[in-house]
Amino acid sequence: MRKKQITNDLLAKIMQATYLFDWIRLNQLISELYYRYLNILDFVNMLTTKDLGHEELNLCFIKVEEARVYLYFLGYFLTEQFGSGAIERRLPAYNIKSLDFYNSVDQFKTPELLSNISEEDVKNLMEIVNFYLILKYWKQKTTEPHKLYFAEDYFNETKSKLLLLIEENFNHQ
Repeated sequence: MRKKQITNDLLAKIMQATYLFDWIRLNQLISELYYRYLNILDFVNMLTTKDLGHEELNLCFIKVEEARVYLYFLGYFLTEQFGSGAIERRLPAYNIKSLDFYNSVDQFKTPELLSNISEEDVKNLMEIVNFYLILKYWKQKTTEPHKLYFAEDYFNETKSKLLLLIEENFNHQ
């Protein structure tokens, strides 16, 4: 039960850092969750090399489902919905359209973006730029030797391997 609480706290802290636009803290928290995700996959892969009983396979399945939540949260919800929504809600204060913002930052034209706002707003807009760059970094995160973002190929391989073992275990009973 305590482990679930820690995970829930971490997800809540990520949401809080997003709300507060604390991009430094957000980067640290995402990193922690991402490596927890990879550790789960490593753990399940290590266990599935052994002869497992029903309880162990059930534990592995629960862990893979936990990893799936992290994959969805990091790869879609945070980076494509919640985080980008937080950015887009702040841009009207600077009279900047979302598409103009993303294009300017992606094409390294941030100075042009900053030239249209007051000096006092530059710091705040740079916080939004930094926040976006953190989200973009994590959205495009790959970890060798895995090819897909957020090691999704590793997740898929782990899940397939586990489901095959569960099916074999079921057929032997």
